[in-house]
Amino acid sequence: TYYAFLSGSLALAGIVPFSGFWSKDEVLFEALVHAFDSPLLFLAYAMGLIAVFFTGFYTFRMVFLTFHGEPRTETAEDPHSVRWNVKLPLVVLGILAAVIGFINAAPIAQVTGLHVDFLHAWLVGTPEELFTGLHHYEELLPYESVYPLGETATMLASAAVSLGLALAGAGLAYSLYNVPEPERHVEELGVRDLVFANYYQDEYQVWLARDVGVGIARATDRFDLGVIDGAVNAVSDVSLLSGDRIRRIQTGVVSNYAALITLGLVLLLVAFGVTGGWF
Repeated sequence: TYYAFLSGSLALAGIVPFSGFWSKDEVLFEALVHAFDSPLLFLAYAMGLIAVFFTGFYTFRMVFLTFHGEPRTETAEDPHSVRWNVKLPLVVLGILAAVIGFINAAPIAQVTGLHVDFLHAWLVGTPEELFTGLHHYEELLPYESVYPLGETATMLASAAVSLGLALAGAGLAYSLYNVPEPERHVEELGVRDLVFANYYQDEYQVWLARDVGVGIARATDRFDLGVIDGAVNAVSDVSLLSGDRIRRIQTGVVSNYAALITLGLVLLLVAFGVTGGWF
C-alpha cells in the first residue's frame, strides 16, 4: 500500500520519471515557448510553476502524515491489512504511475532522437486525420513557438525549473512533517486558527448569501415591481381606459354607425388631398 501510494504521489507531484512529470513538463513547456509570442501566457506559466511547488508540498505532506512518524490515532496504531481485491488495483495503478509517462517522453525524444513521443502524432493515419487534416496539435494553436535558448535547451531548462520546484515543495514538506510531532508546525506557521476554522468558508459563504445575495435579491425585486410590473400595469391601464371610452361609441344604432363611416370616408379624402393625392 505504501509503495503504491508513494508511486502515485511522485506522479502527482511531477517527479521524473513518473508519469505526472511528462504531462506537466509538456504543459509548462508549451506555455513558456508560446508566451514569447503572447506575453499574457507568461501569467499562465507562472501560475503553473506556483501550482507545481504547492502540489509537491501538499502531496508529500500527505505522505509523511499518513505513513511516517508515530501513530496519532488508535486506528493507526493497529491498522488492518487489506485483501488482494484492494491490493491488486493499487499495484496496477502504482506501476502505471511509474511507467505510463514514457509513451510520450518528449524531452527524451528531443535529446536522443528516439521515437518515444507517440502522442505527438496520434492523429496521423487515423480516420480523424481525414476530417481535421492535423498532423500535430500545435496546428491548433494561434501562437508562434519561440525558443530563446534553442528548442532542446529551452525544453531542458523548463523541465529543470519545474522539477526543481516540485522537489523544493517535497523538501519543505519533509522538513516540516517528517518529524515526531508534525502538529506543532501548524502553530509555528501562524495558521492554526485559519486551518481549524476551515479557512472561514462557512463565514464568507454566509456573508455572501445573506449580505450580498439578499441585497441583490431585494434590489432585483424592487426593479421588478417598480419597472417591469410598472410598465406592464401601465399598458394594462391604458388598454382598459381606452377600451372603456371606445366601447361607448358602440351604441347599436345603425344611423350612428353610418355617420361614423361617412366621417371616416371624409377624413380619408381630406388626408389624400392634403398629401397630394386625388385632388
